[in-house]
Amino acid sequence: MSTSNPITTISYNTESFLNETLDHEVEMRRIQWYAYIKHDAEEDETKDHFHVLAIPNRLTDLMDFQFLFREIDEKNPKKLLGVMPCRAISKDNIDDWIPYVLHDRGYLALKHECREFFYRKEDMVTSDDDYYDYLYRHAFKASKWAKDNELLTMLKNEEINPHELVERGYVSMQMATQINAYYYMKTHYGVVDRNGREGHEDGLE
Repeated sequence: MSTSNPITTISYNTESFLNETLDHEVEMRRIQWYAYIKHDAEEDETKDHFHVLAIPNRLTDLMDFQFLFREIDEKNPKKLLGVMPCRAISKDNIDDWIPYVLHDRGYLALKHECREFFYRKEDMVTSDDDYYDYLYRHAFKASKWAKDNELLTMLKNEEINPHELVERGYVSMQMATQINAYYYMKTHYGVVDRNGREGHEDGLE
């Protein structure tokens, strides 16, 4: 499969080989930009690894890209180091990739996930830090998930009344139903509420 969309993968290479390979691809103008971050193995993982993102400068075959990272393992010469099968994502998905690989707590909470280790913006290695700064700010300030997280924070801290969200155009009427459900759960959890019905004493099961 060939793509011109951003490419993501997980690498088990040595960092020096990974960095040199990605730099070479930039020098050859086959990719415009890359980023990677090292992750320590979590309790359900077997070894440390790198999350990699590359933006191609041309149509790129995913398997050809994967094979660029074949590396001889000096500890085990019979088995090559390399990357997982590569995946093409949309440019909009970069807004999710960045907070996901940083294990941002707010992002993970929206996805109902948690992690052992958390990473800083500065832990990312990129071919152009200025472009990374632009993508980072967009992901955390202007992306859909960031706006959803901001809205949830306002609701949680009771900074705004639910009806004001609709009146000011923050949310649609369809989403207002979901917010109403959120407030119902918040105020009724652990409280008996039969929605106007009498208790069991009225003979109803």
